[in-house]
Amino acid sequence: MRSRLRSVRSSSATDAKSPSAAFPKSYVALKPTFSDNPTLKEGSMVGRGEYVVLSWDGVFVAALMGAAAVVYTLIERLRLGREAGVGMVRAFVQLLAAGYAIGWLMRRQIAYANLLAVSVMLLVAILVVLGRLREQRFYGKTRAAVLGLVLGALPVLLIAIVGVVRPKPLFDARYLIPIASMVISAAMNNMTQVLNRLHAEFVSNRGEVEARLLLGATAAQAAHPHIRASVRAGMLRVINVLHSVGLVHIPGVMTGQLTGGMGAVHAAQYQIVIMYLLMSANCFSAIIAAKSAAAAILSNERVNL
Repeated sequence: MRSRLRSVRSSSATDAKSPSAAFPKSYVALKPTFSDNPTLKEGSMVGRGEYVVLSWDGVFVAALMGAAAVVYTLIERLRLGREAGVGMVRAFVQLLAAGYAIGWLMRRQIAYANLLAVSVMLLVAILVVLGRLREQRFYGKTRAAVLGLVLGALPVLLIAIVGVVRPKPLFDARYLIPIASMVISAAMNNMTQVLNRLHAEFVSNRGEVEARLLLGATAAQAAHPHIRASVRAGMLRVINVLHSVGLVHIPGVMTGQLTGGMGAVHAAQYQIVIMYLLMSANCFSAIIAAKSAAAAILSNERVNL
């Protein structure tokens, strides 16, 4: 009995001296990446899970490369220096602020705060779409932007969180905020391109569209060829990415998870899910926005531009 007690004491003393004794096993082996994700099975991570923390010196070196690019545009008189310089400063400030904000949300894990952040992102996306379409004046622009994002992007985001990722807690900021940013921003950019192209289609083919209306075609029938051309132009970029992903480039989500310590196969699974979500959000938001804008433009049996 005494020998057993001595062995237990010696083992506990050894554990106490070990730096890993004060931490859970998963955190020691994998560091603060995805190790505490309840949706992954134990042992699904491969490797040590370590990641390189960038210093401000490294950020400064990257900024020097960006500044060199700005100077080169000035030398070549491309008239892009001011926009590029302002873009670099804005990117620095906005990303740093986003980092602090997301860090606060991740520490607090307040569901309504996370949902409020998504609502703010959605509102900003709508304003960005309207700002980019400022020169294209046509009826129903605001309604098209709102319906496209609310009915096209939000359902995809909800299905992704509830039916695909299923984090615990459900609206965990670690998953909700990044996935929402990717889905909303992709839908925003694609929808802007589609609405811009749709406006150009109606401007260049105004007589043809009005002739269809005079011959008895409905607004939907008259607008369909131009909606199809606009949506195809926006979706071709997304489809091209699907064809080249994994061969030509490794997307950002997979790259981030690989550098964060996740196994390559599981990182690929996450990236596959993200690619499908982006394709769905782009498709639904573009079609909904284009149909809404076309219905407003072709109201009163004429092209209202």
